[in-house]
Amino acid sequence: MIAREPAEHSVGSQETFGRDTDDPALVVTEILRMADRTAGRMRAQQMVGRTVSLSVRFADFTTITRSGTLKAYTDRTNDIYAEALRLFEKLGLQRARIRRVGVRVEALVPKGETYQQPALDEPAGDGRRPRRRSTRLCSGSGRRRCSGPG
Repeated sequence: MIAREPAEHSVGSQETFGRDTDDPALVVTEILRMADRTAGRMRAQQMVGRTVSLSVRFADFTTITRSGTLKAYTDRTNDIYAEALRLFEKLGLQRARIRRVGVRVEALVPKGETYQQPALDEPAGDGRRPRRRSTRLCSGSGRRRCSGPG
């Protein structure tokens, strides 16, 4: 019998700043970088997840963690970043001195075990709009009379 390595249940990245910062633009940029690093690791492992967690450690070493669940499984940087940013903004911090931020995606499953139903108003996964199918109606015997686009 061959023992399989257990799959990771979460993937995340965190960064400790060289100095404590109260610059929200710097923190937001770091959240984007951590979301991108996390998504890249997920894609490399062919895993997707729905729960995004944001961890913030302050100058006094207190740490808070907030989580949010996405509507669909993802491994996309933009989805992870958007949720992490929403969680950060929801904290309502006013010039708090931050020492470290981290982004984590939890409850991972193999990408092949999920299916994401595309929305009609969203572009296809490759960034293109979905192709319009012909709705041409034809009738008659011998002679074809067609109506509709196509």
